[in-house]
Amino acid sequence: MYNPIRRSGSLWGVVLMAVTILFVVSHPVQAEFIGSVLTVEATSSAGTASQSWNLPSEPSDRLVWSLDGKYDLLGAQGLIGSINQAVVTLEGDPAVGLSFAVSAGNADTTFTITTASVSFPGLTGATGFASAGVTLTDRDSLPGNGASLALTKTNTGLYQATYNSGTTFSELLGALSIASKGTISANANSGFQTIVGTVTDIQASYSFTLSKNDSASGTSQFEVVPEPSVFAMMIFGLISLVLARRRR
Repeated sequence: MYNPIRRSGSLWGVVLMAVTILFVVSHPVQAEFIGSVLTVEATSSAGTASQSWNLPSEPSDRLVWSLDGKYDLLGAQGLIGSINQAVVTLEGDPAVGLSFAVSAGNADTTFTITTASVSFPGLTGATGFASAGVTLTDRDSLPGNGASLALTKTNTGLYQATYNSGTTFSELLGALSIASKGTISANANSGFQTIVGTVTDIQASYSFTLSKNDSASGTSQFEVVPEPSVFAMMIFGLISLVLARRRR
């Protein structure tokens, strides 16, 4: 005998199973955050200094960390530069967010700002997306002195999104300069890109040389998601199952 309640329950069972599978595929389990939550290195004629902040000891699938107050980086000849603000967001989905504000000392200063890495069970044929922005402000009291944010010798973008312990996914943002007192900003994104092979970890960093006595800030996001076709195949399979049961 036809039982609409039983049939409806079976269909809901299929839907629930598919939704569960989609959730599991789109949310990698057992993600780990590795290294220091943030490391800042600064070099100028005043010397070289580096500071790292440890990850919290409690395991978590999502971490939002912020710097507690301004931190000065000191060298043998005095102040190299300062990190005035920093926020790092680590997610097991996986994703890495980084924002910061720094200022240079009395000499041009090279900064490298790096997050912890997010490690997760391998994703094959995944899609990545990175976006970044920077703002440069001339704070020098000399009229017409201007400000600049230059690339270092080792990178082709102010922002670097990497995976698998250093493989470049995307480098974004070129050099910036301003001729006189004021502020200039720039933004860029990688677009959605398929990553060949298996991805097991992601990380983000900024690297640049900031003109003396000036300041710079930035914000960024890098995330990796499973191959879109996986979702399409699952949804197609779900629809096929439902239609097949209705024909019976």
